[in-house]
Amino acid sequence: MDLKTRELYCGEKPLPITNLGFEVLLFLTQHQGQLVTRDQLADHAWKNKVITDATLYKQIQRLRKLLGHHEENKRIIQTVHGQGFIFLPPILDEPAQPTPASQTISAQKSRLIYPALLALVLLFSWLFFTQDNSQDDLPGTTTEQNQNSFLNIDAAANPLVMSLLPQASRPTDSQPNWPAAGGMSYLIEKFKSQDKITIKRLTKAQMLSADAETKAIELTHDQAADVVLVFQVEEIEDQFQAQVVLRDFDGIKAQSTFSSMAIKDLLDQIHLWTNQQMDMDNAQSKPDPVLSEDRYAIENYIRGMGAQFAGNAGQAIQYFELATNEDPQFWKAWYELAIALRKQGQHNPSLAILETLLETEDASTLHLGAWNAKALVLWRLGQHPQALIAIDELIELAKSQNYQRIHIFYTNKAIIASELGDQTLAEQAIRQSINALEAHTETNHWSLGAAYNTLAGIKQQNGDYEEAVKAVKKAIRTFEIAGDARFHLTAQSRLASLHIDMGELKLAEQLTQSLLIEQQAQNDVSGQISNWLKIANINLLTGNFDKVQHALNEMTTLFNETSNEFLASQYTELQIRFHQKNNQWHQIPQLLEQYKNNIINPDQQLIYLDLSLAYWHHSANWSAFNQTLESAAPELRSHALLDYWRAQYAWSQNQTAKARSAMQQAHQKVKQMKTARGLHIRILNAYINMLLPDQATDAQALIDQATALNPPPYPWLKSQAKTKASQGHTFEAVSLLKELKMAANDLWSTEDQLLLEAYQHKLSE
Repeated sequence: MDLKTRELYCGEKPLPITNLGFEVLLFLTQHQGQLVTRDQLADHAWKNKVITDATLYKQIQRLRKLLGHHEENKRIIQTVHGQGFIFLPPILDEPAQPTPASQTISAQKSRLIYPALLALVLLFSWLFFTQDNSQDDLPGTTTEQNQNSFLNIDAAANPLVMSLLPQASRPTDSQPNWPAAGGMSYLIEKFKSQDKITIKRLTKAQMLSADAETKAIELTHDQAADVVLVFQVEEIEDQFQAQVVLRDFDGIKAQSTFSSMAIKDLLDQIHLWTNQQMDMDNAQSKPDPVLSEDRYAIENYIRGMGAQFAGNAGQAIQYFELATNEDPQFWKAWYELAIALRKQGQHNPSLAILETLLETEDASTLHLGAWNAKALVLWRLGQHPQALIAIDELIELAKSQNYQRIHIFYTNKAIIASELGDQTLAEQAIRQSINALEAHTETNHWSLGAAYNTLAGIKQQNGDYEEAVKAVKKAIRTFEIAGDARFHLTAQSRLASLHIDMGELKLAEQLTQSLLIEQQAQNDVSGQISNWLKIANINLLTGNFDKVQHALNEMTTLFNETSNEFLASQYTELQIRFHQKNNQWHQIPQLLEQYKNNIINPDQQLIYLDLSLAYWHHSANWSAFNQTLESAAPELRSHALLDYWRAQYAWSQNQTAKARSAMQQAHQKVKQMKTARGLHIRILNAYINMLLPDQATDAQALIDQATALNPPPYPWLKSQAKTKASQGHTFEAVSLLKELKMAANDLWSTEDQLLLEAYQHKLSE
């Protein structure tokens, strides 16, 4: 082994060893006769990159074959099963001596190997660029041999507008190609640091479209690009290989191929070559303090970005953590780690990273994104006032930088203000977003769709369901025009939620089922969980417990692929309510404790109180019941839901007047809560039962008020039946209970059957 030239010889014969193979062999020989574990080898040769056992053992097999390890008496690398490897032969350490043979070999390399490699590269390039016959007809197609500085643009006066298009997937691939998808982000950061270049981004849907390359210029949103860098990267054994094209409206202007052992070196070659083709001076590029110069940190960052692109935030977190461990001042990797943590629902660690970045001067180019991410995290944590402060800071910063996509921040502000209950501010913010979008000469359909979808959410929050449906249908059409399948599904999912709010449960379930099929095709795990939750809750209302159990099973499987805390809390809540309906109360205490440990905002605190009070009420543990009521935060103690439970407690103690008074108070409060349809129906059912049998007229008035709420059959029809019976309309009461029996599914109880039989007996008399 020649440690200086990193070459391997058998006598005078050179052995074809890769750089990675040399690293593995070197580490083994440095520990001759000693056990080297898998982790030690991986840490040294792969530099913290996440690898599988198969990758490691494949490399060992290559070395064994190369070194002639084929018979028992010639064993060189011994496997110690379950532990690692031992390099057996003794090592002789001698200074490298140049020999005539080695000089001859060197000369042979120059005369034979390099021309052969060049011929292979040219052949590979020709094969790649002739695969698509449509390129043959493109005018102005040239190669780098006869083309130089093809752009006639005064970049000093008017920065060049560039978009990047990685060939991130193939028709047969199930996952995007990580070196290309992740490498795009690295190249964007490199080009962003240059004053002479402005980067225009494509959406993920555009990049993955079948005709993306041929429509690369047209696909660039907001304004046309002057040039598009189209590149494809493949990892072939221990080499990264790339084919690169520069094109403008007239077609291909330059193309080349590159290869390297390290993905960072490969992408740096592409960056340098691209600047040379466009006559850009690399020396004038501003240093980018947010990137790292460490090749291993960069490789893990690129792998993380590839995972982000594929929608796998959990895997992305692993790679970004490796990148930041390798280089603690790799600010871009820290930023992406915060984003991935937020996507996984790990809001507190995400917030800690974002606040550190905002205090770091070297990360100033990331501050715009960090303020936006901080606002979103605070929103998810239920800290809406603080989130609005962060959004306002963000908008001021965006204005000072003349940021062209400021409409996104106004849209986020509208969402947060709406949930805070400041509908005037929400309407104002979304109007500012729409105005900013309309100020552009070319419509940004994706952002316009997001604005319409947000407007629908504001109208939904206000209980203005008809206007919300109109807005969300506009969003669906606009996302369709934009070609963004993911957000097209998101808007349809909001439409399904609106159908639930309006009591149109069958329509909601049908739409949700169709969305699930599309989300499964896109491997959208979080979207699938969200819609399985909808299906489960719909069937919980209608008593189809088999469907609820099926939905729970599907979500259990999907949670193996994500750790989203926000969805996990909804899943736990659903489990508790399912056990309540099935009278499986013994299952609930453990789930309540689990839910309590994951509370991150006041809404979840209210849900926890509701679930806990239901459990203590069923158990008749009045001490724990009252203690739970007293433990409520001050801002929750006057909530209609707690008045409901105070009424239920008084009713259980035969304090009829006190119970009716508390329930009336709950009813008056819930009528003012436009977005509490489910709670409103629940309070009405309980209040009607408390008024019967001696206040049937008042009970009927409540039934008349509830018509617009379109409540599910159970237990609403039973409340109506009891009211009719108390008014002497027994025939109508029987008819209503029979209708309920057909619709209630597993919710139909022995008590309901006895009530129906009692009314039938009374009718027969």
